Amino acid sequence: GYFNTSIQIIQEARKLTVSTPKEVSPGEEVKMVATLYDQSDLVISSKPVAFILTDVNGNQLLNKLSDTDKEEYYQTKKDSPYGYWNLSANSEGIQSETYRIYVNNNMEAFFEIINGTLYIRNIGNVPYDKMVEISIGDHKEIKYLNLSQTESAQFELSGDGDYNVTVSDGEKVAGGIFTLTGGVIGVNSPSSKRFGFLG
Repeated sequence: GYFNTSIQIIQEARKLTVSTPKEVSPGEEVKMVATLYDQSDLVISSKPVAFILTDVNGNQLLNKLSDTDKEEYYQTKKDSPYGYWNLSANSEGIQSETYRIYVNNNMEAFFEIINGTLYIRNIGNVPYDKMVEISIGDHKEIKYLNLSQTESAQFELSGDGDYNVTVSDGEKVAGGIFTLTGGVIGVNSPSSKRFGFLG
């Protein structure tokens, strides 16, 4: 005769891996997915997993509990420190290897015009060392900026009426129609103090 039976093998967690990008640019998301494997290299689904993310300076940015096979994200900032960040995970007593994610340099400034004053602020993670073209109608001037992180510069814009004002560093452009006063069209730095600009 014949006899049929089945044997259920209990899965035991043996290996934990994390899928994540090797590099990101500041302002982008870091995506992470943990996968847990058993003794037969088969996936063990939906187990609690803890992610730990630290930046290049060793500061802990993320310590989050999630589930294996579930996508999680960490939103970097424009001024997030550049260099290698470390990501690791822990599930069912299994520690993953440490994954290194390189956060790129970001040289970027924010342009804003308020009441005839142009404000330029470094929002990147490296010094903002660029030439900026400021146009008031057909009048153009070049300013040489060297702003450390979070540092700002300001310029007084003068004219007599409404002008199309644009500011560009070759990558970012901002501007609009603004009413300027002062008579002579020009771009002047405040005489009271310097804000990290040159030229």
